[in-house]
Formats: sequence, C-alpha cells, structure tokens
Amino acid sequence: MFLHPRLRLRETRTFYNQLRALANVQKLESMSLDDVREKQSRMLRCAISHAYRNVPHYKRIFDDLRISPGDIKSVDDLHKIPILTKEQVLAGYPHQITSRTFPLKSAFKSASSGTSGVRGTYLTDWATRDSNFALLYRSRSLFGYRPNHLEFRFSWWPQRSHRWFHRVGFQRWISTSIRDPPKDNVAKMLGSRPQSILGSPSYLNLMSTMIADRKNVDMEPILVLSTGEVMDAEMRDSISRAFNAPAVDMYGCAEQNFIATECPEEGNLHLNILNAIIEVSPDGGESAREERGEILITQLTNTVMPLIRYSLGDVGKIGEDECNCGRHGHILSKLEGRKDDLLRTMDGREIPGELARSAVTIPGIRGYMIFQEKVDHIVIKVISDDLNIGLREAIIGEIRRILGNPETMVDLIPVEKIEPDTSGKRRLVISKVNN
Repeated sequence: MFLHPRLRLRETRTFYNQLRALANVQKLESMSLDDVREKQSRMLRCAISHAYRNVPHYKRIFDDLRISPGDIKSVDDLHKIPILTKEQVLAGYPHQITSRTFPLKSAFKSASSGTSGVRGTYLTDWATRDSNFALLYRSRSLFGYRPNHLEFRFSWWPQRSHRWFHRVGFQRWISTSIRDPPKDNVAKMLGSRPQSILGSPSYLNLMSTMIADRKNVDMEPILVLSTGEVMDAEMRDSISRAFNAPAVDMYGCAEQNFIATECPEEGNLHLNILNAIIEVSPDGGESAREERGEILITQLTNTVMPLIRYSLGDVGKIGEDECNCGRHGHILSKLEGRKDDLLRTMDGREIPGELARSAVTIPGIRGYMIFQEKVDHIVIKVISDDLNIGLREAIIGEIRRILGNPETMVDLIPVEKIEPDTSGKRRLVISKVNN
C-alpha cells in the first residue's frame, strides 16, 4: 500500500508510541505503589515546569499565589494548585491555556460531548494521544479482545472514515448513530457479528431488551463496553444476559481519553497511572481515599494543552486498598457520575443518583428520567404500560423517604419515549439545584 511519506512516518510513530506505552504500563503495574508515586512525582515536576514556562494561565496563577514550580515537589503537593474548571479552559482557549511553543495545528483535537451544557475543544500532543489509545486497546485486550477483532460502536456522532490499517483488518470497527431507528441498529449489529460492542449503558440496555426477545441470535461478543454514563447493577445484569458476554465499565472523556477501566478478575476500576494523576478531592484541597469528592485529573505528558487539577465534573471515591489481581496502582472504588446527577435535600445533603433510581427501578416501569428543578420539587418522566395509583404512591413515597422530606412535590409524567440530551446521553438523574 502506497502512502505519502509523511503519513508513513506518522503511522510508524503511532505504532512505536503505542508499543512503548503498553510496555511501560505493564512495567508500572509490577512496581510497588510507592515506586509508582515516585515516578509520577518526577513526571509531575517536569509537567509543572513546562506549564509555568509556556502556558500563560499557569504563569499567572502561580505568580498570583506567589508559588513557584519548585514548590510542587511531589504528588502530595498538588493541593497547592487551585482546581481548574471547564469554564476557565473555555474562557482561555486557545491562547491562554495552550503552550506558546507548540504549533496548535499539529495537535490532536477532540471535543467534549456537552453533558455539562457546553461543548469544549481539547488539544493533545500525538505522543500522549497514542499512549491513551494504547490504554484503550489494553482495556479491551484484558478481556480477550485482539487486534483482528471487530468492534461495533453506538455513538451520537458516528465516525465514517477509516485509516489504512483498519482496511487491512487491524483494529476494525463499525460505527452507527443512536439517532437511527433502534431496530435498524439491532439489524446492523447482528449482521456484523462483532467481537466487541461499545456504547452508553442506557443505549446498550435498550439494545439488550430488543435482542432478548429474538431467537437464534448468531452473535458471540467477547465483551460489551459501557462508557459515557454510570452503569448500575440492573443495567449490567440485563446487558450481560442479553449479549451473553461481560458488561465492562470504561471511564474516559474527551479531555483524557482513558481514565479507568474494569478489572477482569475483581471488577475494580483501575486508574490510569501511565500519563495522569487522578485525585478525589472532598473540599477542593488535598486528595483523600475512601472519601467522596470531585474527580480531578492532572496530565503528566500533554505538552500542548496540559490540564492540571482539572475538574471532570464527576463524583467518586478512590479505594483505600489496591486490587487483589496483582496489578499495582489506585482503584476507583465508586463512580457516582456527574455532580448534577446528585439530588439535593432541604438540609444540604447530596443523594447519589443510584438511590433515586432505585425508587423507579421496579416492575411496571420500563424507562424513566428524574429531574430536580427545585430542592422540594421532583419531576419524573416514566415509560409504563399501567401507571396506576398504587404504582404512583409507591414511587412518590420512596422518593420522599430518600430525600427525607414528606412534603416534597413529586410529579409523575407518563411518556412514550425519553430522548437523549444534546450530548447523545440518556442521563437518568439531573439536578439543577446548587447547594
């Protein structure tokens, strides 16, 4: 196959970078956690120095706080740097938040889904991008996925173009839009007989209900990858049974393609330790284990648009212990979803969305969306063939019990279909109340 020399060089570099990333992460996971933290600290010092010298935003922040890159000596010093928000990134893009020495047209560009209401553009240097894609491949390979296998992807913005190695049978994929009729997508998926299937848990759950009624399904996937939303236990069970394959959680975003993936042995979410530091901050300060807080990410190798203590807008917990599988590194013991997926109570508490979902995950309800407009007002859209008085009272009573307020107004609205939001995700719990 003939390619332009520049393309051949790019593909060669990509292949080399990915092989090196796979070797490095395997080496890291064999090291003790103390050695991993020491290596991350060395990389952090280089990343902080680069950001201070080349990115105007960090130069201004450090100078305003009267701290220097030398004050950040290890991972334990990260709390000295304030949290970076998506709004700050959008306001500073491109000139204040990107490196003055990196040609932006040469960077890999990605866009966020817009779950938070605003889509953003994020730039990554190609070495970091290649490492992230190697980690994405590895997350599949742990479950038996191989380079010659085919992946079927359900997405809001399907990718149409393929690279040359896809056309010769290497890391192949088929992408279809979730805006297409579900029956058509089921037919496409069954016809392609993929070894891996990728989509949001809510859409995969929809697909699972549609193929569960079919007989003689000629498809044996190795795994079903869930990403973009939190997959609850009921969804996991439904998807696994329908596809006859493990439903696997993968956590990533446009800003950092790979953050965590599920362990095939223990089911824990192993955090990215190759090119990022993941923190969970309960109050914006130091990271804490086994405490619920905001998930922050610090990129260690991205030289074009480094994100330092960047808030992903998600809430979770980092486990106190490591996984029993033998791979070293921190684990995400709990992922609760976005901050606005948490319901607020009259006394200022935050209720995880999974508790609210349990109130409507009952026989008779085929679909739902919970929306909190005010602290004492909940609107629930439900898909049900028979929303009788008994079912209504059971749901309303459970929601009031969970929120601890017997006066909470709960409106149940029967609907035939629940549309995804502008990002293509079907968020099951949304709160517009800020404590």
